[in-house]
Amino acid sequence: APATLANAEIERVLASKVKAPLLVGFECFDVFRDASGEKLAADRKSIAYRLHYRAPDRTLKTEEIDAAHKNVVGTLTSALPVTQR
Repeated sequence: APATLANAEIERVLASKVKAPLLVGFECFDVFRDASGEKLAADRKSIAYRLHYRAPDRTLKTEEIDAAHKNVVGTLTSALPVTQR
């Protein structure tokens, strides 16, 4: 993500624009920046989120989680200037 992009913007998209009913929660657990530009461009940052998927009535199958996650990533990458690493 661009270094200037606020985590609040990512969380806003996750909370309001993602159409994935199985996504029941998310939390940012790491932000990495490299001012030297050696591991990551100096104008970028890497943000890691933990996403929680759940169905109230059954155990989820891998295919369901994969489809929901693809939807989440697709929504984020189309709404914001971010890419998945």
